[in-house]
Order: sequence, then C-alpha cells, then structure tokens
Amino acid sequence: MKTKFKTIALTAILNLGFLWVSTAGTPKSDNSCAVRQKIQHAVSLPGELKNPGYSQKVKVSFVLDVNGKVKEVAANTKNPMLKQTLENQFKQIVLSELQAGTYNVELNFNVY
Repeated sequence: MKTKFKTIALTAILNLGFLWVSTAGTPKSDNSCAVRQKIQHAVSLPGELKNPGYSQKVKVSFVLDVNGKVKEVAANTKNPMLKQTLENQFKQIVLSELQAGTYNVELNFNVY
C-alpha cells in the first residue's frame, strides 16, 4: 500500500505541467526553463488532494520585487485548500532570474 501511495504521489508531482508563462516584466535573460524548474520544485499538491483521478489547472499570478521575491500572489482556483497551499508555496520562491513585475503561470496537476 505504501508503494502504491508513493507511486501516486510521485506521479502527481512529475505530472505537474506548465502550460505557459506570460510576463508583464521582461526576463533578465532567457532562463524560462530554469524558472519553470524552480517553480516546479517549489510547489506541490496538498496530501489530501493526491487521489487517483484528481486533475486541476490553476492560473497563478504573482508580483516580484526588485530582488526576485514574490510580494503578491493569487492562485485562481475554487478549492480553498489548494489556493492557500499554492499561495504559501509561491511566497517562498525567489526568482532572481526575472525582473520586477507581474507574471502569470498556469499549473496543471494530474494524479494517476
């Protein structure tokens, strides 16, 4: 049973997809892959949502300060647990690769 749960959790994390990233600011360099990897490693589903068949797309808008720290974040989802979890996780991310500005990313969570 533990192995099955680990497989489900791992699959959920690995299937975290980034469909697009749009920016109001301009990246300091072409580090979009590095930025996606950093976000991917920083966010995950709450354990309560890691059930087979769970699928959710979430658009997250965030504002970076001049140091690359997230100063404002809004996850667009009707699930309050997922919204709070993602917003808290984003507040911990530092994206010094990007200039200060407003950014959007769409996350796709799938649990198999």
